[in-house]
Amino acid sequence: MKRLKIEPQLCFLLVCFVVLHIVYVQAVIPPQIGWWNYYAWRVNSGEILYKDIFCFLPPYYVYLYAFLYKIFGNLIIAYYIIGLIIRWIEVCVVYSITRSFASKNVSFVCTFIGLVLQVSYMMDIPFDYNQMIQFYVIMGSFFCVKALVQEEEKFANIYLAVSGAWLGIGLFSKQTCVVIIFFAALGIMIFYLQRNQITYAIKKMVAFILGVFLACLPGLIGLVVQGSFKDFMNCITSSMTVKGDFGGLWGRVLQYQFHFLEVVIAALIFLLLLVKQRNKKGDCLKIFQDSARIIIKEVYYFVMFLLIIYRSGQIIQTETGNITSYSFVLNIVLVYLLIRTILVCLQKVVNKVEQKNIAEYSNKLSPIIIGFVLLLSILIPYCMNYQWKSNIYNQMSLFNLKRGLINVIFWLMLMVLIYQIAQFIFKQKIYGGIKVFILNAFTMCLIGLGMISSVVEEYNIFPAAVLFFAMIYNAAFSHMKKNKEERKRCILYKAVIGLPITALIVICIFITVTEKQVVAYTWHRWDSIGLGRDDTNYVYSMVDGLEGYKIDLETEIAYETIVNLIEDYTDEDDIVYQFPNIPLFNVLTERKIGTYAPIHYFDVCPDEIAIADAEKLESNPPEMVIWCEFGDGLWDHHEAYFRDGNPSGQRAIRDFYQNNVQKNYKKLYEYKSLSVWLKNNINDVVG
Repeated sequence: MKRLKIEPQLCFLLVCFVVLHIVYVQAVIPPQIGWWNYYAWRVNSGEILYKDIFCFLPPYYVYLYAFLYKIFGNLIIAYYIIGLIIRWIEVCVVYSITRSFASKNVSFVCTFIGLVLQVSYMMDIPFDYNQMIQFYVIMGSFFCVKALVQEEEKFANIYLAVSGAWLGIGLFSKQTCVVIIFFAALGIMIFYLQRNQITYAIKKMVAFILGVFLACLPGLIGLVVQGSFKDFMNCITSSMTVKGDFGGLWGRVLQYQFHFLEVVIAALIFLLLLVKQRNKKGDCLKIFQDSARIIIKEVYYFVMFLLIIYRSGQIIQTETGNITSYSFVLNIVLVYLLIRTILVCLQKVVNKVEQKNIAEYSNKLSPIIIGFVLLLSILIPYCMNYQWKSNIYNQMSLFNLKRGLINVIFWLMLMVLIYQIAQFIFKQKIYGGIKVFILNAFTMCLIGLGMISSVVEEYNIFPAAVLFFAMIYNAAFSHMKKNKEERKRCILYKAVIGLPITALIVICIFITVTEKQVVAYTWHRWDSIGLGRDDTNYVYSMVDGLEGYKIDLETEIAYETIVNLIEDYTDEDDIVYQFPNIPLFNVLTERKIGTYAPIHYFDVCPDEIAIADAEKLESNPPEMVIWCEFGDGLWDHHEAYFRDGNPSGQRAIRDFYQNNVQKNYKKLYEYKSLSVWLKNNINDVVG
């Protein structure tokens, strides 16, 4: 892989990156933040992970947080900034790999839209453990690429070991990375086996596995020295039960992820990529006459158009009438013919334009123009009237439209991966090249592991989305290489050919920014208010630990009130229990939660541990309780989703709350779904 150069596109990408995150998440400080800050604080206080504190993950992520906590303490925004730095490294690596088969401008645009789709995740928090796993996987794929294209054996071994080390860090940060390591080792073995003898291939695989082992070794030694290895194994094995049985998991995947029309759209795009790939090799489908080929192409575009309109109509839920009615089909045909006519006319006009004058300035101006358009697609919805944004979001179900795009990306890239694997096994030229193949393979493994939550989540979609749009752009421009050579430099011609793709990308950015402004973060009856609302007063937080965040005044008052109540009515040694996933206030006030599992949310805490912690709460009631009320509907939904409809161990904790806290504690404060309860008898109620 060539050394990454400082290109203008990369500089503009950094500007867009900064603006995007300022608009998206500077105001997001939900009470669910603080999981890992709490772990870090307790580990630095001398408690032993797994023995004194339950954790559903291997230790490296907690140890990293503990190291940073010694430097930054409970200053939450510091970890946010660190997460942004790590995310920017990811952006640079993915951009550099995309540059191996796409132009600078295409890589710029596609990298940015991939970033937009990831950051628009409704629970996106930089430096979250899911982002870190993605970082380790991307870095592992980067060094694996460098090894496979390296001709010198010595450097290839080093790169393979480094690649294995990154994945080893990932393995000791999240146990499911073992699947990625297995397939990576198998792929390395096959790659070198096709080119050399079996002993040579084994040496390469050993170099990779050695890197994995060396990265895991410090963590293993630490567990043994602390005497917590057995507890570690108990925590990891018990945490495997919290998602429900294996059969139920795959049933949920089929129920929530498989949508026929999205799969069909992905399949049609995949067929287009294949046809363009064959054209590129000069092996076109010659059995068709030119006229038949034109008809087939038009039918293909029209079917795609109908499917997209039909799917959008389903999601938006507007009254478009019966799709089989004569008037509806006629209107669709007229709109389609109008769009096709405009594109054909533009193409003919551009063909007559003198190429030399345009080519002279295109390379210099295009990054500026593209960056300007992308920034406008962020800033325009940011500056729009909030009522307009709210109406657009709520009435058009934009969230579901974006989810449809995420699903199409997943299915298409899965089809591409299967195709690439077949080419790899049969020693054919790999579509997109070896670099794209490796990044796609690593990414699809990562997304597949993330589907344990039953759907494709945006937090791992970044690399796949970049490759998705880049492949579509390449397919759109592929015929230019076998026509007049000067067309490769004609920015107007490229603009005409890529107009539908570019329009889709700009619309996606507009949709996701609008979505993030209306609902910046949401989690079960808690919605964080984003920036850009003209009906809201914003202030910079004065709460110790939240400095640097600009949030709405109502949330700031609530946070100040809760923190002050904890500090006024409890001592440093008192227990302030929270349920199920709101440790922010424990972090800001440095009050212990008092149970073996700090977080009792359904998909991270096994039933037996929740029951044991409920017994501990009953025998030793905490001084204060901060409770997030779900309601029976959401409670039943969680048990249906994570326990296959069976009662969860968390019910024992809810029994403690209903039978003890609500009867023997005094409610001091209530805000949204949060309520603060004190064991002591206090007459005054705040708020």
